Amino acid sequence: MRKALALIILMFSLMLISILILFASLHTRYATPVVNFIFKYASSQTIRADLIEYQSPYHFTFHGLELSTSPEPLYIETAQLWLNQGLVSQGKLAIDSLLLSGFQLQQGMPEITPSPYVSIAQVAVDHLDYSDDALIIRDLSFQIKQPEYQPSSSWPVRGEIQLSAEQLYWNNEAFDNVLVDADVLEDGAKIYGLSFKWRQADIKTQAEWLNNQWHLINASIKGLQLSHSQWMEVNSNQIFEQLSTPVFIERLDVLSTTITSDVFSLTAADITLDNIQYPVKVWQQDGRVSLNAENITLGNQTLLEPTLSLQLTENKIAIDDLNVGFKRGYIQLQGSLDPNAISLNNLTVSGVEWLIENEADQRNSFESDLTGLNLKSLIPELNNYHHPEFVAIKRLRIKRSQFINLASEPKRQVSGLNISGDDLLLVKDSQLGLWSGNLTLSANSASIGELIASQSLIEAHAEDGISYLDKLVVPLQHGLMRAQGKMDFTQLSQPWQLKFQSDGFPLQTLGYWRTIPLGMKGLAEVEFDLNGLAGDEAMLNYSLSGFANVSLRDASIEPAFEQIMNPKPDQPVLTSPITVGDFSLKMKRGDIELTSTKIQGKDFTGQLKGSLDLVANDIGKLTLSLASRCGQLRVDLLTKQQEINNAECKTGAVQTEKVIIPFE
Repeated sequence: MRKALALIILMFSLMLISILILFASLHTRYATPVVNFIFKYASSQTIRADLIEYQSPYHFTFHGLELSTSPEPLYIETAQLWLNQGLVSQGKLAIDSLLLSGFQLQQGMPEITPSPYVSIAQVAVDHLDYSDDALIIRDLSFQIKQPEYQPSSSWPVRGEIQLSAEQLYWNNEAFDNVLVDADVLEDGAKIYGLSFKWRQADIKTQAEWLNNQWHLINASIKGLQLSHSQWMEVNSNQIFEQLSTPVFIERLDVLSTTITSDVFSLTAADITLDNIQYPVKVWQQDGRVSLNAENITLGNQTLLEPTLSLQLTENKIAIDDLNVGFKRGYIQLQGSLDPNAISLNNLTVSGVEWLIENEADQRNSFESDLTGLNLKSLIPELNNYHHPEFVAIKRLRIKRSQFINLASEPKRQVSGLNISGDDLLLVKDSQLGLWSGNLTLSANSASIGELIASQSLIEAHAEDGISYLDKLVVPLQHGLMRAQGKMDFTQLSQPWQLKFQSDGFPLQTLGYWRTIPLGMKGLAEVEFDLNGLAGDEAMLNYSLSGFANVSLRDASIEPAFEQIMNPKPDQPVLTSPITVGDFSLKMKRGDIELTSTKIQGKDFTGQLKGSLDLVANDIGKLTLSLASRCGQLRVDLLTKQQEINNAECKTGAVQTEKVIIPFE
């Protein structure tokens, strides 16, 4: 027993002496070969150091450390290691800290298999340059407390991470001065701070990985400046398309931002998002959006100093406030949207002056500019808003506004426009009309070509789907227009009635919508009382009934009748006065009967007569006939053809030539 005890004491003494000799050798020139010898048998990879320094009791410094990693050997200028005071913990060599300085990874992460016999409490890296096929990092420094490496996991590197980099280059975009403070755990991650510069903008955020998506907490983007060419670069780099993981934005402030693209621009914009899901799903949100900017441009339309506040809830967008300067005026709006309806509490338009001077202005309409913005592809739920099922406005006010269109004929304008509406229901079941409410419209002046009016007034109201035109009074240059009517939107057939009276109505203005035979001009006195069904075109054709009485004064044709019969080149256009008898139209269920009307000119006579069946368009004829001793002219108003029988008048001998000319 004594011998066994003596043997144990001897063996322990030898081990202790060996350890003491080993530690003693670390203070001599044998430190480097001793440690390299240990590396040779303690690691599956070849590890070698050019020089090893030891500072008692637990600090090692390795100079020129080389590891045989794949795809390329790893050379580290300096590595420092601090052992734990207990040396061993849970059967593993315990390292308190490992610091690596001055090395490069030019072909991505090397294949390193952590030793199962070593545990490291903290690892740090200084001045690392890294690159692979997708990512380049310059001057990367980081430290990880309690590091774990699981290459097959969705979070391959775990621990408490602090990181900085001079520049990170990804997807052709540079991110400068990157700082990260985060905890990466087995089931997620928390980012206590992330900041970097991108495109001159300062970007900061906190974030957390929850429920398989990132949650951004108190994120901010300040000073983003993107010119048109830079915006095109960002789009071509598709960095947002690369971010396929859903993101929930708890709070994002975009401050002092200017962006210019080919279809829109933001200038000095501040935007705040609260509780917004990305990719955006409008009707599945519970958050807020606010915006203000110096201006926003959509195509050729500029919105000045816009402010917007939205509240998003399930199946509803509440517009708390929208104010925007537009066309020398301003627009103010409050209301709400849901997937099938627009409900506005207030819509105020004041002092807007909309001028369309040429075809370019007409092509660049507000609707086309919104189409170019392509919001519907970004937010597919907006597609339903092309034809909403329900549109209501509780309070509508349009004040001192103006619209002028000089780009096409007839030129038209309305100035001093004022519209007042209360409790308006304008669309129901996708059917446009005045379903309920009160509406008043007035204008200081309005014109369509030669139809010029001043101090126009329209009053209407609707109850329970029945709309009433209470008053239409339009003073003309040479007369007055009046009208009253009603329409029932509650019935599928939509029965309607319209009573109209006009004195001094310019006949030539009808040519803006339908060709007038022989360029007739003059003033018309018109009275009609019509009724029918407006459910669809067939109903209208089958049901149109009523009467119309027409009386013309100061009538003429241009060119003159003799010029029509015997045109001569380079001859100035003449006007022929004519007298047209009063005529009437009688309509019953789509059958229209025109009473025969005499026409008398200086040297010709004629008549207008015919009938028309709206149901059977091939039945009926409306004919205008004129005749003189020099020939005859017949115009079919339905087929738009005119037939001329010319005659030579000089000798009294008549020579007839029949010519059929399409009537345009």
